[in-house]
Amino acid sequence: MRTSIHSYVWVSDWTTENGLAAAERAMQFGFDHLVAPLRDHATVQSERLAREFSRLGIVPLVTSTLRPENDISSTNAGIRQRGIAYHLESLRIAQDMGAPHVGGVLYSALHRYDRPPTPENFKAATEGLSVVAERAKEMGLTLAIEVVNRYESNLINTVEQAVQLIDDVGADNLFVHLDTFHMSIEEDNLAAALRRARPYLFYFELDQNHRGLLSAGTIQFEPLIEILRETAYDGVIGIEAFSAAVSGPRPRVSVAAWRELFSSGDEVAADARNILQRTIG
Repeated sequence: MRTSIHSYVWVSDWTTENGLAAAERAMQFGFDHLVAPLRDHATVQSERLAREFSRLGIVPLVTSTLRPENDISSTNAGIRQRGIAYHLESLRIAQDMGAPHVGGVLYSALHRYDRPPTPENFKAATEGLSVVAERAKEMGLTLAIEVVNRYESNLINTVEQAVQLIDDVGADNLFVHLDTFHMSIEEDNLAAALRRARPYLFYFELDQNHRGLLSAGTIQFEPLIEILRETAYDGVIGIEAFSAAVSGPRPRVSVAAWRELFSSGDEVAADARNILQRTIG
């Protein structure tokens, strides 16, 4: 199995320089992929990143994060079109960076909504993702929608909802990104949810219940990784963690990283490597 780690383990926000620094650390700890969260397209020097990532032997995995003003699940046509345009620009940058994959909360804004979604919101997200998935396929890119908890989106909080959205879109390059932190909040049974998602699964992220060190918390990763082994999963296993000691203002607010759960990303990476070596070799 291939392994990945999120840039925010080490850096306060995504810029070209921060991304290269995180890639260096990821390489030092034996990871072969790095999550590159695109927030401001203007900060991304894609050709330079492509050269340096290639030199380090690190594959970038891009995420494309929407805000309320470009939410593709909006029933406002202008807002929805801005979201589609944002994703299409993320696809271009991903391709230029050498990324095979664009993931994250692609179907709505990443923020706390003040109302439940309507059928019209699902329809808008489905139609928007259909456009993005078609363009991604033309570019040879895969998409993976991350299932997140109710405080970060109102649209897709469970595996069942994600499967329904993917089936409705009907694109063969659209998959699921599961994160154990979000699963621990929303799913009745983590193992059952993983088995349900398995035919659609592209990216599986290990993230503890408090979003700190993987070895300290309530989520048991070994049974979940064993399911991946049993079902011959050949996708990527990712690592994610956040701490107020590392996270900058934007990521800190978006994931409510108020506590100092670790002081250095190296702590997270070393801890995660121990768990991965014990479970997948």
